[in-house]
Amino acid sequence: MKVISFKKTVVGWINFTTQAGATYNINPLKFRQITGVSKQARMGCAEVTEKELRTLTAAAKLIKLPDGFEWVPAI
Repeated sequence: MKVISFKKTVVGWINFTTQAGATYNINPLKFRQITGVSKQARMGCAEVTEKELRTLTAAAKLIKLPDGFEWVPAI
């Protein structure tokens, strides 16, 4: 099991952060379908399986790399 933390944004979408420190933005309906988190939840932590985490990250947009990582331009 993996633990992710999440919080609802001002516009109603969900930002979640993995244990590695990467932060993603995802549609709240898709997030709830995968995690089973309540519609009333504004922030918290959730346990997900490795498969659920892969599904979440595939459906989400990466918005912040983990600390210590950086974007490297292609040459």
